[in-house]
Amino acid sequence: MNDLRYALRQLAKSPGFTAVAVLTLAIGIGANTAIFSILSALFYRPLPFAAPERLASVVKHFSASDAGQIYIDPPSFFDWTADTNVFQGAALIAHRSANLSTAEHPEHAEGNEVSVGTFDLLGIHPALGRPFLPEDATSGHDHVVILNDVLWRRDFAADPHVVGRQVRLDGAPYLVIGVMPPGFAFPELSDFWTPRRFDPNEGRGDNWVHAFVRLRDGVTLAQANAHLAGVSRRLEREYPTSNAGVSASLAPFRRLLFGGANPDDFRPTFLVMLGAVGFVLLIACANIASLLLTRATTRQREIAIRAALGASRPSLVRQMLSESALIAFGGGAMGVLVATRALGLFERGVGVLVGGIPYWFAFTVDWRGLLFTAGVAFATTLAVGLLPALRATAADLHDSLREGGRGMGAGARTSRLRGAFVVAEVSLAMVLLVGAGLLIRTVVGLSRVDPGFDAAHAFAASVSLGGARYDSARVRARFLNELARRLEALPGVEAVGAMNLPPLLIARPLGEVLRVEGQDDSMRTTLVSSMAGRALRALGIPLREGRAFTPTEDEGASPVVIVNETLALHYWPTTSALGRRIRFGRNPAEPWRTIVGVSRDVRQQPVAAAVRDEVYFPYGQRYSWPSVSLIVRTAGDPMRAVAMVRSELGKADPTIPLYGVLPMREVVRRSFWDRQLYGAMFSAFAIIALLLAAVGVYGVIAYAVTQRTREIGVRLALGAARRDVMRLVVGQGLGLALAGVGVGALGAVGITRVLASLLYGVGPLDPVSFIGTAVVLAGVALLASYLPARRATRVDPMVALRYE
Repeated sequence: MNDLRYALRQLAKSPGFTAVAVLTLAIGIGANTAIFSILSALFYRPLPFAAPERLASVVKHFSASDAGQIYIDPPSFFDWTADTNVFQGAALIAHRSANLSTAEHPEHAEGNEVSVGTFDLLGIHPALGRPFLPEDATSGHDHVVILNDVLWRRDFAADPHVVGRQVRLDGAPYLVIGVMPPGFAFPELSDFWTPRRFDPNEGRGDNWVHAFVRLRDGVTLAQANAHLAGVSRRLEREYPTSNAGVSASLAPFRRLLFGGANPDDFRPTFLVMLGAVGFVLLIACANIASLLLTRATTRQREIAIRAALGASRPSLVRQMLSESALIAFGGGAMGVLVATRALGLFERGVGVLVGGIPYWFAFTVDWRGLLFTAGVAFATTLAVGLLPALRATAADLHDSLREGGRGMGAGARTSRLRGAFVVAEVSLAMVLLVGAGLLIRTVVGLSRVDPGFDAAHAFAASVSLGGARYDSARVRARFLNELARRLEALPGVEAVGAMNLPPLLIARPLGEVLRVEGQDDSMRTTLVSSMAGRALRALGIPLREGRAFTPTEDEGASPVVIVNETLALHYWPTTSALGRRIRFGRNPAEPWRTIVGVSRDVRQQPVAAAVRDEVYFPYGQRYSWPSVSLIVRTAGDPMRAVAMVRSELGKADPTIPLYGVLPMREVVRRSFWDRQLYGAMFSAFAIIALLLAAVGVYGVIAYAVTQRTREIGVRLALGAARRDVMRLVVGQGLGLALAGVGVGALGAVGITRVLASLLYGVGPLDPVSFIGTAVVLAGVALLASYLPARRATRVDPMVALRYE
C-alpha cells in the first residue's frame, strides 16, 4: 500500500505523462477487449437456453465428403431421431413469411412453423400466455400464434391483455396465445411462431425444414453420430431412391443459429483480428516502455539515494512496477469504456451491412471480458514496467550519486533500448498496414467484379403471396405475371419480373442434382430458381440463345427451362443446348424439361466464387414459393419508382405489403459485406498502429536531440551547417524506420498468408501493398523526425556549452 500511495504521488506530479500513458493503453486494451468479446459471443459464451451443451443441429449429407446442409426432409428426420434412449427430444422448424394484419395496417412478418414442444426443448417459456399444446397442431385448431416481444410492443403497445386477441396472417384469423420473453427470436429474427404437425410419411427426400435435438444425459455427440450413421445405412437399404448415399450427423447448435453456415469457418478470421489488435497493444506497450525508460533515467539519483538508505533492489523494482500497474489498470478501466463504444459501432456497422443482428448475439463486455481485461492489464504491467525497472535499479550507486554525474552510459543504453522499441513498433505497424492494404484492394476488386447482370437502374423488393387466395402455383403465377404487366405500364418503368432466388440476395443458393438425357455420367449439382414476368430483362441478363418464358408457361404447360452459359458449355461444348432435355433428382417420375434458352452467366453468393451451373424454371412449374423478389428496372433513378410500385401493388391487392426494398447496386455491395467489415477493422487497427509508431519515432528522436544537445552545439560551433545537423537527426529516425520496415516485411510475408482465404484478385505477397506500406511508413517517420530535427538546428552553441 505504501508503494501504491507513493506511485500515485509520483504519477500525480506528471499529469501529462500519466494521461498519455493511460490513454495509449486504453486504446490498445480496449480494442483487444472488444474483439475478445465478439469472439466470446460468437463461439464461447453459453447460448441462452437450458443446458445448451446438450442441444445439437441435425445436418444432412449427400456424400461422405460434403460439409452437409441443415435443410432436411421430415420422414428421414423422424427415422433418425426415433430412439428415445439417445434423444430426449427433437424438433422441426420451417420458415414462414406472412402478411400480418392488425386493425390498423398490413405489414410483412418473418416467422416459423414449429413442432409442438420446440420451446420446451429449448427451456424457454412464454412471458405471457402459454406454449403450444399437442391439440394446437391438429387440423381446425392450428390457427394459433405466439408473438415476438418486439412485435408485441410495436404493434400492440405492450398490451398485457393481447392474449386472446385475433390477428390475421395472410388473411386468415389467428388467436394470440402467448408472447415470448424479450430478446427471444429463435432461430434467427422471427416475429411470430405457429404450430405445425409435420407428416412422417410425406415428402421423403424433399429437403425444406431445419431440425435440432436434445441429447439424453450421458449421451455424447460421438455416440449420437454413430447411432445416426447406423440408421442412415438402414434407410439407404429401405429407400434407395431417396436415401441412397444420404446420411445424417449432429453439429454444434450454433450452426442452426448461423443459418446453416459452419461457425468454424468464421473462427480463424476473428482470431486473426484478435492477433491484429494484439499487435496494436504491443505497439502501445513499446511506446509506454520507452517513456518509462526515459523517466527511469531521470530518476536514477532518487533511486540511488533510496538504495543508499537501505532499500533492496526487489523493493525498488516492486515500487516502480506499482506505477506501471496503476497505469496499466487505469488503461484497462478506460479500455472497458473504449470496448463498449467499439462494440456499439461494430453492431451498427454489421446491422447496416447485413440488415440485422442475431438475437442471441449480445454485444456486451460481460464478466469474461472483464476477466480478460484484467489479465491483459496484468500482462501489460510486466510488459511496460519490468525492463525499465530492472534497468533503473541496475545503475552503479557511486556513479549515480557522484556530484555532477550525468549518467551518459545509462543514457546511451536507454537510447539503444528505445531505438529497439521503435524498430519493433514500425515492424508491427508494417504487418498491420500490409494486411489492411490487401483487404482494401480486395474490397476494391470485388466492387469491380461483373455480377453478370446490370445493377444500375434497378431495385429489388419482396412480396409474400400467402393465404387461401393464393393457394396454388397457377394462381400465384397468374398474379405475378399480371402484376409485372401493370407495373411495366407505369411511367419510367422498363421491365419487371419476379424470382424466388435472385442472384446475390440469397446467402446459400438452392442446388439440385441434374441429369442430362443421353449422358449417364451427368449427375452434377446445379443451382436452381424460378421466375415470372420478364425477370431476365429486369435484371439486365441477356439471352445468348433461344427465348424467354411466356406468361402462359405455368404448371399446366410443357416443362421448359433456361440454362446459363456455363452449364451449356459443360454438356454441349460444340453444339447448341437448345432443344436438349434435362431433369432433376433420382426420381424416374420426374419429367424431362426442354431447354428453350441460354442466358448469360450470373454470380451467386459469394460474389468472389466461380460461376456455377444454373437452371431457371417458369414460376408456375417448379419452386413456386409464396415469397418472391420483385425486380424493377427503370429508365432513371430506380428508387423514385418505389412509391408508384407500392401504390400499384396496393391496387392489385391491398393486403400484400412491399418490403425489403434495395437498389441492386446495394445488393451487389452487400454481397461482400464481410470483406468490407474485415477491411474496415484492419484499417482502423493499422491507422492506430501508424499513429503510435509515429509517436514512438518522434519520442526517440526528441530524446536523442535532448541527450545530444552538447554534441550538436559543438558541431555548430566548429562550423557544421544546419542542414548537416538536420540530415544527421532525420537520418537517425529514418534508419530506425527502415530497419522496422525490413523486419516488418519479413513478418508480413508469413502473417498475410493467413489472410489468403479472405483475398480476391490480389495475392498475399502483393508488391503494391508491400511497397506502398513501406513508402507510407518511411514518410511518416520522416515527418516525425523532422520536428525534433528542426529544433536541433536552432540550438544556440553558447547555450549548449555554457555549463561545460
